[in-house]
Formats: sequence, C-alpha cells, structure tokens
Amino acid sequence: MPMSMGNPKNRTMAEHHLYFDGGCTPNPGTGAWGAALYRVSPHGDAVEVWAGSGPAGTAATSNTAEFAAAIGGLRGALSHLTRRPAAAAGPVRVRGDSTLVVKALAGAVVVRDRRLARYAAVARGLLARLPGAVPEAVPRAANARAHGLAAAAAAAAAASRGGSRSGAPPAARFAPTTVARVTMAAGNRLHVTAASTDVGGDRPGRHCLIDAAALEGLPRAAGGGRSALASLRPPPAGVALVRARGAAFPVLGVVHLNADVEFPATFEFDDDSHVLVDIDPLVLLVVDGLPAPLHIAVGAAGVAETLVRDTDLVVDFDAEDVDGSDFGAPYGDHPFWD
Repeated sequence: MPMSMGNPKNRTMAEHHLYFDGGCTPNPGTGAWGAALYRVSPHGDAVEVWAGSGPAGTAATSNTAEFAAAIGGLRGALSHLTRRPAAAAGPVRVRGDSTLVVKALAGAVVVRDRRLARYAAVARGLLARLPGAVPEAVPRAANARAHGLAAAAAAAAAASRGGSRSGAPPAARFAPTTVARVTMAAGNRLHVTAASTDVGGDRPGRHCLIDAAALEGLPRAAGGGRSALASLRPPPAGVALVRARGAAFPVLGVVHLNADVEFPATFEFDDDSHVLVDIDPLVLLVVDGLPAPLHIAVGAAGVAETLVRDTDLVVDFDAEDVDGSDFGAPYGDHPFWD
C-alpha cells in the first residue's frame, strides 16, 4: 500500500526520496548499511521502488558505515533510475540521519580524516551523477526503514563470521597481476614490472586488489588521486568484502588504469628477457584498509613498491567475500591471510 510522505504543497511532479543508514557494533567493529528508494507522487503518496543492504567490514566505524550506506544507496538509486529514464524526472532527495555525511555530500563541511575523506569522495562522485539530487538531514525516527535494513545486514554479517563456505556454487575467477614495482612511464601510463610470466593467465590484468589509500596516492595523470575515487565503477555483483587476518575489508568499487606490464617472456628462455604487454585497462578492485596484496607504498615520487604473491584470485559470488582459502600457494600462504 502506498504511504504518505512529506508535504505535497507546491509539488508539481513526482520525486524520489533515498533514505540511507549505517552502523557498527561495537564502534569500531562489524559494520553494515541499508538504504531504500521511494517514488513520491505530487500528492505525497510514496511507494518503495528499491531497497538494498550490505556489509561494511569488520574494521568499520559508525562514520564509515554511514558513508558506506550513502554509497550503496546512491549506487542502487542510480541503477534503478538509469533503467527507468521516464520515471527519473524530478529531484532526488538523499536523506540520512548522519549530519556529517549529509553535510559532506552537500559540500558544506571539509572531511579532514583521510579515511573518511576517501569515502566522501566516492559518495560525492555518485551524487554528482544524480541531477537535481539534494542531500537532507532527517531525524532518526524518520529513517526507520533504512535502519532496519542495516540492522538485518549487521546480523547477517555477524552470523557469517567463521561460518562454513562448503556447498557454495562455482566461484567466478579473476586473475591478479603479479607485480614487483609500479613506475610512471611515458604518456602518463603506469609501467608495471611483473615478477613472473603468469600475469593474468589468459586474461591479463583482470581484477587486481589495490588499497584505496594507494589509489589516492597514485599520480592523477596516471588515473589515480582523489578524482579516481570519485569516479569508481560499481564492484562486480556479489563482491562486497575481502577477508584476511580474521577481518573483512569492504570493496569500495573498481577502477580502470592504463598500464604497460613487463614480464618474463617465457620459462623456455634461460635468460632475463622480458616482454612488454599493453594492458588497457588494468582492472583494480579498490579495497578500504587492504593490508598487503597490491598495497602500493606511494612515499617515493613516481615509484611505488607493491606487496604481492603469485596465483589466481577466486571471488565467491555466493559468500560475497574473498578469503585466503580461495588462493593457491604461495599467495594463499602470505601473512596477509593469517
């Protein structure tokens, strides 16, 4: 049944109202988010047209979970409205009970915490793709639907910790590039020096892992920087977390970088010959707080050391995460997964 939402006075066309909420227990701790999108008629009657929820990692704070809710909600709203352009006319009111997140979306506050600033960059990039979007703060009591979705997702995340993955459907396979060093090359391209010949197997450069801070620290000319966070693509369906060291780290999105990859020509040659492969693009899963694989140290200008190991990366779409058991040796034996 449609419900009444808001004052229809002076409303001449339908609107969409997006509600989002996130939280974690304890704080910091295991986080989750929820969001719901309503289509509101000129008379004020509202019908829920989309709802979503998901995990925000085991090292979440109340603020990162709230930003994750805004990101998840905005992605859901964009997907829904893009598929229905005729229904997308009118403003989209983006509503949450986190004053910090609402002000950050509106550009009314400077987010000084570096980790939160990366979340804010992703969220504001999504908001910019919704013409007429208006961030609005609402009382917690008015945000009950999103809060309920977040609470259910948090309960599911808590129940899944340490659970068995037996019986899962066949996994989708991505191949991480085996990287030793990343440097700047001519034409603002990244030059990736690989450590072995198995760069992506038969699908070079597919879905590597990269820490969000590392992406922010890469030169903007090469596709990195804060602007790269603002233009992240959605993660693959079902891929929400990377699990390691008993923790779960959220996947913020996907970035495509132009890169040349240099790797040994073949095991048949008993010398140091290398072949340069043009990978266009290099596909990276951007992870918040990634401890090791493809975590690029960006302290030296133009040069970035990386911590990686060999083998394929397997993403289980059913479990919505990645963990060390999905990796073969020696990658799966890396201390990252301990």
